Amino acid sequence: MSSSFIHEISSFKPEVKMGSCVSEPKTHIKDTSTNDVIARSSSLTIIPGDLENIGYVMHDVIVRNNLRHCADLLRMGFPINTQLKYSASVPTSTEINSYYEFCATALHVACIYRRPEIVELLLSHDANPNVVDRSGRTPVVLTVTYWPRVDKELAMTSIPMRSLRCLQCLCVNGADVNGRFGIEEETALHIAARYRIGSCVQVLIKFGGDVNAVDKKGEDVTCQFGFQLSIWF
Repeated sequence: MSSSFIHEISSFKPEVKMGSCVSEPKTHIKDTSTNDVIARSSSLTIIPGDLENIGYVMHDVIVRNNLRHCADLLRMGFPINTQLKYSASVPTSTEINSYYEFCATALHVACIYRRPEIVELLLSHDANPNVVDRSGRTPVVLTVTYWPRVDKELAMTSIPMRSLRCLQCLCVNGADVNGRFGIEEETALHIAARYRIGSCVQVLIKFGGDVNAVDKKGEDVTCQFGFQLSIWF
């Protein structure tokens, strides 16, 4: 595969604010030839030298939520638990793009973009539900981190429901909901409770989320969020 299939990806970092919605990361695509790549690749066997370019193709497939093409890539031998490297463009104050490398598996990317059908497909092909990206984040942590922050009346709309389905699928397939992340050593339950994501908290507790787990400061979820958490038991 040639380098013409490489796509520039904007920053995945969400704006995490109460009362706002964490929108899907925007992707700037130079080349739209993914369909042609898949069509020409029915007999392709993916080899190590192809990993970088095939990673960009998989990213594009996930962004477009194309389940069939994702299945095609898996059939070709896509390295499902390998961290793949992406070059993401970051606008600077001088309007000159700088670049950073984002390393993650296809499952991480599917969770970021809230693609429950693709999450389920990847897990059915033995994607590791506890694999970490270069920053040490598991798919569960990313699902909670990129959960949309919406008002109560919007809580059952399609975007939050997609996040919920991703989380449920991860949990059913053995994801560790008590894994630690970051310098604060928080669990996914800490993050979900902090942003008052009730449906997320309920799922995490159902699958063994420890409300007594303490972070680096020695604070557990109940201590931090008091009576607000009790309504979700």
